Amino acid sequence: MLVFKMALFPVCLSFGLTAVHLAAMRGMLTVLRQLEAHGGAIDVPDAKGRLPIDVAELNRQGAVANYLKSAMYIPQIRVGAEGGGVLGA
Repeated sequence: MLVFKMALFPVCLSFGLTAVHLAAMRGMLTVLRQLEAHGGAIDVPDAKGRLPIDVAELNRQGAVANYLKSAMYIPQIRVGAEGGGVLGA
């Protein structure tokens, strides 16, 4: 099965997908975490402008989409005493 999955990898690259996109598409959460731990970017769009989280949601990979949402979360920082602005929004 691994050989089959690896055979799909060059095909995905030719369609503008990264390894992170492929893992998100297929619901491979463990693989996705390993890719991220070794420098795989979860915030880079594919050739069609879709982020890995978009690909996960389009393919109904809920666990992967939830992981990516939490991994990409950036807390907002309030600026000024009267809340005169929000950074990161």
